Order: sequence, then C-alpha cells, then structure tokens
Amino acid sequence: MFIKFLKRKLILERGDDFFYNSPMELEYYLIESMVGYRGVIPGKKVYGIGVVKRVSDICIEENIVLNFSSCVNETSKLIDKLADNTVTPIGLRPVLDDLLIT
Repeated sequence: MFIKFLKRKLILERGDDFFYNSPMELEYYLIESMVGYRGVIPGKKVYGIGVVKRVSDICIEENIVLNFSSCVNETSKLIDKLADNTVTPIGLRPVLDDLLIT
C-alpha cells in the first residue's frame, strides 16, 4: 500500500508540441510506502515518483516508480527537477535512468 502526495501540477496550453483541443495537465506525485520485505529494514518509509498526464480531467497516461529512495528531501528535489523540465509519464523511466548514470 502506498500514499500519493501531489507535489506539482503543470497546465500546458495547446501549442506546437501537442495536439489536444483542451489544455494538458501534468501532475507530479511523491509516493510514500513502507518497506515490508526482506526483513532488513522493516517499517522504514521509502519514496517513489509518479507522473500523470490528463486531458479534460481524463487520465490518459500514468507512470509510477516505487521505492526509488529512502530520502524524502532528495526525492522531492528530483520531482521538482522533473516538473521544471516537463517530463511526461512515458519519459519518467528513461529520464531517471539518465539522471542516475550521470
């Protein structure tokens, strides 16, 4: 079980880069869950990232990475960086991969 906290929300008006008739919304979530496996650190909180894309209040794309980090501050900073760069759900995992390599 996990809890989602909305951290950022972007509303993108129609432009050259997307073709929807309505504005597109990107929501960035901090995902909190408890480590409940392996017996190593039971009961410790871990944090993930979720990105949702909506058009006309309909979720058309969503991606979540659970158990990304045990540091809420670092995960929140990363969510801000993703939102600042308008990362969409489909781009979440490749962008995280690139950030972890550098």
